[in-house]
Amino acid sequence: SNGGPHVIQTFCSEELSEEVQIKGRTARQGGSGSYSLVLCDKSLEKFSITKEDIENARSTGGFYLMLNAKRDEYFKTQYAETKKYVGYALREHKLGRQLIAALKEKKISEVMKMLCERNRGAEEKKASRTVVLMDATGSMHHLLQQAKNAVDTMFERISTILKDNGEPPNSFEMQFVVYRNYNAPEHMLLQTSPWESKPENLRNFIKSVKADYGWGNEAIEIGLAHVNRENEKESVSQ
Repeated sequence: SNGGPHVIQTFCSEELSEEVQIKGRTARQGGSGSYSLVLCDKSLEKFSITKEDIENARSTGGFYLMLNAKRDEYFKTQYAETKKYVGYALREHKLGRQLIAALKEKKISEVMKMLCERNRGAEEKKASRTVVLMDATGSMHHLLQQAKNAVDTMFERISTILKDNGEPPNSFEMQFVVYRNYNAPEHMLLQTSPWESKPENLRNFIKSVKADYGWGNEAIEIGLAHVNRENEKESVSQ
């Protein structure tokens, strides 16, 4: 008698299929019902939706069309990056299978070699120390995903360059640092990884970073000040 259940969705689904499922919680089996989509504008940053996009869409009455188009673009980018990550995961899986097979066959020297290779740290004498300073505001969500998938390539290329120049391939360290905008809480303005010589550790750090707080001035000065402090402790190459 009151029109049936009313569903209010307060986030933008990354996939249309999920949104359809949420809408389906009302007006079931021929009954009455209704649905509203109520969004916080800041939550749309990860879809690369700006204030100008929102105002333009409101003025033309095409807000949902714009939202859906941006969501499709986001999904295509995420899908492509996820496929790259699946390739990395497959290589890791094969290495894991090789290790298990060597253990079962009691090939102790092969097991030791594999474990040493996986757990070797950076050389005490470091030829290179690199800080990667990244924008982690809301609109940078897809770029952080790309950075996560590019870590292995970065490490492979650095190792090759060091070898070509007569340096040990593990004589470098890298630190990932992300900054946000000044509207972020103090503890979110800057996040830093430890200095690492293993790509998987940096990838795990990036996975823990949430892109957020994208409006206002960027706190890049905070990031650069951090690099200066690190350089005072031990020389930063770049």
